[in-house]
Amino acid sequence: MITPQPLGQALLRHLILSEVHHILCLFNALLEPIAVISHHTMEAFVTEAFALLGVGLLFIGLRTYVRVSTVGWKGLQADDYLMWVAAVCVEGPR
Repeated sequence: MITPQPLGQALLRHLILSEVHHILCLFNALLEPIAVISHHTMEAFVTEAFALLGVGLLFIGLRTYVRVSTVGWKGLQADDYLMWVAAVCVEGPR
């Protein structure tokens, strides 16, 4: 004869099985081939990536302009130069 489980144990078992199911679904999604991504989706991604790169470079340029206007070229510090180094590394050749 099967004895009924207390409500707490049954609920805990259900929650654990539910979480395991969600984790397996996530792993399954990660294992799908990348070829499933459509050409249109990839074009949209590339467009967005370059737009964000442009916005980032614009802000770095504006910040550099303001810093040079306020403290001059000799007043620039390491963080001012490191921003441009990071921008070149992000944009660099692929």
